[in-house]
Amino acid sequence: MEFKQRLQILIDSKNIQQNDLSRALKIHETRVSEWLSGKVKKPRRSTIVKIAGFFNVNPDWLATGNGPQQYEMSPVTEKARGKFFEEEWKSRRKGLVSITYIEENYASAGKGRINYEAAKEVMHFDRAFLVNQLGSSNFENVHIIHAVGDSMTPSITPGDMLFVNPGDKDVITGAVYVFVIGEETLVKRAERNPLSGELTLRSDNVQYAPIEIHTDDLNKINVIGRVIGNFKKF
Repeated sequence: MEFKQRLQILIDSKNIQQNDLSRALKIHETRVSEWLSGKVKKPRRSTIVKIAGFFNVNPDWLATGNGPQQYEMSPVTEKARGKFFEEEWKSRRKGLVSITYIEENYASAGKGRINYEAAKEVMHFDRAFLVNQLGSSNFENVHIIHAVGDSMTPSITPGDMLFVNPGDKDVITGAVYVFVIGEETLVKRAERNPLSGELTLRSDNVQYAPIEIHTDDLNKINVIGRVIGNFKKF
């Protein structure tokens, strides 16, 4: 049995279409078609691992047909793990950080909504890279969302990936947070009055007026978390 046949078995078993798989892997649908037609005999190793993760199967089986199709508990059992994937999985266990990525629900750098209970994906990053880029080494419970709107430009532009730490809700003047006010979800730079506790939510884009949160309205605002960094969309 060739790779294309094993992949077709998985697609059929999950009752999905080619475009469902391409969206999950964030690749063009023609690439999946090339795999299934045999035009491309086999994806590269890192892609095999992603496909196996999506279908929750043994990547060694998917790539070579060797070993059991399913694995238990660990991503690849010691018995089934082939040399082909040994270095891949060692690096994933030791050097990668897994962060929840919410693709279809956006934080607003203007106006919008976010739903953390929606379907979630997981993205994997090199830990050393994240520490260097974000200046943090604790990524527990961190989420990734997208920004829409231009109220935080040039700091945050539409489509930017925002790394939000929901465990950091103590508002510090000058930091950027995701706030929910009523049905609006906003990304703003905060200022807190040290005496009254009142908040001013400012946009980096000077065309947007600041939002004043007075003492009586503080209970109407929900701090989702602090934006600890963002990656630009190119």
